[in-house]
Amino acid sequence: MAAPAIAEAARRHGAVILTHCAVRGIDQLSGNIRGVITEQGMIGCDQVVLAGGVWSRMFCRTLGVRLPQLKAVSAVMRIDPVPGGPETSIGGPGFGLRKRLDGGYTLGNWERNDVDLVPDSLRFFRDFRAMWWLHRTETRLKLRSAFVRESLAPTRWAADKISPFERSRILDPAPPKHILARARSRLVEAFPVMHNMKVTDSWGGTIDVSPDGVPVISPVESLPGFYLATGFTGHGFGLGPGAGLLMAQMVMGQTPVADPFPFRYSRFNERPRSRPSPLA
Repeated sequence: MAAPAIAEAARRHGAVILTHCAVRGIDQLSGNIRGVITEQGMIGCDQVVLAGGVWSRMFCRTLGVRLPQLKAVSAVMRIDPVPGGPETSIGGPGFGLRKRLDGGYTLGNWERNDVDLVPDSLRFFRDFRAMWWLHRTETRLKLRSAFVRESLAPTRWAADKISPFERSRILDPAPPKHILARARSRLVEAFPVMHNMKVTDSWGGTIDVSPDGVPVISPVESLPGFYLATGFTGHGFGLGPGAGLLMAQMVMGQTPVADPFPFRYSRFNERPRSRPSPLA
């Protein structure tokens, strides 16, 4: 419900939102951006913001922009109202709980994620080494079909042909049952009143993960006019409004609402490498 409401508010302020209109590439002339090429034609512009989430790495690769970013899968469940249950949002060891407006709850596990081993895992091993070590007891590394699938994924495609973003418009992974089972058991340990909770729905999600758990909200110096807003590491929905304001101010050359330095893209090329955030 929130995303459509935000979109409608953006329209009221003059934004034009095109749905089912994948961007296939960026049109350039002498290193300068002239527009974006979509499945419905060209849109002329000289500045572009890529806020592609888990697709950002693939798109950047076509531009020769190295973006160290990987994917992780997590899940949440919806619970019916429980008499005597917690009245506020709360987090504990192995679970995160939020009270819903309908009186029920949304429950997730913020200590467990599934991560597929893919070619990018090897390419970005040095970038993510500190992150792997920090979460070594919380992350399940799996060698599955994703390795082969991403090995065969195209790195270039013609602008007049169907792009990978059109072939897979929505990522809807199955919710990992072990993640939800652990969250449920940990919640009951903390709040025994939740023992008879009724789960009415569950769903999975794919998270765009940066090496330090901090998003990139930044211009890319090697391609003037190209900006990134990606790698939110599971915090994108909460940070979205502020990140959007900061990004808009950077694009328009206005005084930013917050210091953009911690979110700079260039940190991935600096030595020593940035350390994972304690909140990652």
